[in-house]
Amino acid sequence: MRSNLLLAAVLPLLVAHTALAQAKPKVGAEFKPFKTFGVAGQFNGAEVELAKPVEHPQVYLFVAADKFDRPTARYIKTLDNAILKGIEGVNAIDAYAVWLTDDAQASKDYLPKAHQSLRLGQVSLAVFEGPKQGPDGVGIDPDAHLTVVLVRNGKITASFAYASTNETDVPELIRAIKK
Repeated sequence: MRSNLLLAAVLPLLVAHTALAQAKPKVGAEFKPFKTFGVAGQFNGAEVELAKPVEHPQVYLFVAADKFDRPTARYIKTLDNAILKGIEGVNAIDAYAVWLTDDAQASKDYLPKAHQSLRLGQVSLAVFEGPKQGPDGVGIDPDAHLTVVLVRNGKITASFAYASTNETDVPELIRAIKK
């Protein structure tokens, strides 16, 4: 009886946490431009506004800085390699890994080293200097290690939120890019 009461008390919390971990940006929603500080790649050392509507695909990798690990780095590197090799049916693509952090300066200091270590050719690295949950209205899950948002013409066409990820999850994004 006592264990049933405990289960009844804990189960709603587990279900709520699971739903939270699965939250992600809504497909079809408008993706509004936001400012970041470009650290490595296309916008090295400058404040830039990302997400201006364009016809070709744009991929935003929102990385929780405090949860960044080797498997997430492998995801980014695998995506970078796929873009470098070319994605069938896609003539142009922009890809940005945007660090979400409470310590923007620490990320600005770290990311050039990460960029050099990963030897990225297409994915630019940036730091979002606003709240750790990311730009307003995006809907990034604070528990996710990586939130991936695919955008075309200013609209979200696909999104993925990973509590843990690695390079084996990249084909799912590639399939979404090809659509």
